[in-house]
Amino acid sequence: MPFSHNPPLLSANTVIATAVRTGRVFGKGLSVLRWFLGHAQSDQVKAKVFASYQPTARDVFIATFPKSGTNWAMQMVAQVAWHGQAEFGHIHDLVPWPEARFHGLLALDDPSSWEPCPTGKRGIKTALGSHHVPYDEAATYVTVVRDPKEVVVSSYHFICGVFGLGKEITVDQWCADFLGGSFIAGSWAEHTAGYWAWRNRPNVEVMCFPRMKDDLPGTVDRVARVMGVSFTRTQRSRVIERCSFAHMKANESKFAPPQMRFVDGTAAMIRKGESGASGELLSRAQQAAIDRHCQAELLRLGADFPYADVFDVVEG
Repeated sequence: MPFSHNPPLLSANTVIATAVRTGRVFGKGLSVLRWFLGHAQSDQVKAKVFASYQPTARDVFIATFPKSGTNWAMQMVAQVAWHGQAEFGHIHDLVPWPEARFHGLLALDDPSSWEPCPTGKRGIKTALGSHHVPYDEAATYVTVVRDPKEVVVSSYHFICGVFGLGKEITVDQWCADFLGGSFIAGSWAEHTAGYWAWRNRPNVEVMCFPRMKDDLPGTVDRVARVMGVSFTRTQRSRVIERCSFAHMKANESKFAPPQMRFVDGTAAMIRKGESGASGELLSRAQQAAIDRHCQAELLRLGADFPYADVFDVVEG
């Protein structure tokens, strides 16, 4: 059954939406959401996602921290695999997402995600860190690293929109969660450090969001190269066009999250796609605090990710 924007009544969507709505009545909507997502973020739960799965040459793991360009990377992998002719009602009609429990998601062993594809490749979406994703030399791994300041901004708009928590969550609170280690998506630094350590493996492509924005054709070429896919000039042009912000924004419903019950409207999955614009929401002091925190965490983890070379560091 295809991925649905409007899940049926008897689904996990209803359980979470009902709990969050009840929490909102008492001003505890975020606390309830933290409980659900905190359970999903536990090591015990994450260890089960790929526990019995053996990666194969057809698999392209799109292992990106939430709100870091995941849909962009999924579209790129799908269009490269299909030579620019990937058609779908929703991206998750082609790309499994094993740790999610939304209605209509593909199973990892569903052949419909790779058998019709001309290259025999398929993407697998995951936000899990590298220590929870099975590594195999036959498979391919693609990740995007985005400025954590932008991740904070994008995730704030997204969570407030999806769960109707705009009146309950302040920007100060959201930043405090990120800086205090209680961010609902987990640790940006740990995720980045884990995949950065894989960067020199021939089947791994670690991409930085600002550089993707600066050079989309070159980014498409890098993804195709690591996937072992070649195509004609016409096919390449079609992939680049379909991976443009304009094309994806015009087809936003194909990347949208499911509509949560009891919430009017939804969040924009493809909002602005900008780089270096975290000042739209964050104060200079907040931006500087995020930069200091993330650089310190990377250092603590022993990661030599070139933070200051890739992102605009704010002093303050």
